[in-house]
Amino acid sequence: MGNLALVALLLIQGPEDAPVQRVPQCDMRSEQTQRLAGFREAQLGWKLLPSGVLLELWGSSAGGWTLMETTPQGISCIVQTGEGVPSRGL
Repeated sequence: MGNLALVALLLIQGPEDAPVQRVPQCDMRSEQTQRLAGFREAQLGWKLLPSGVLLELWGSSAGGWTLMETTPQGISCIVQTGEGVPSRGL
């Protein structure tokens, strides 16, 4: 499964498939990546959008995941978090 397909899958899954928390939180990208590393999450995939926004999927071996977007100015916002990263394609 490609990185973009995995991001799309996480966004469209129902609550029973992958519980999702919406947590709008923005900070400098370096601060956000340090926080994610503290949860033992690593970058699983990314996509640069035509607008210049970087969309990233982070996840841990425990199954937690975070969707983060970063502006061209370096401000990163946590868009969604959840549990249940599928094992294939990671």
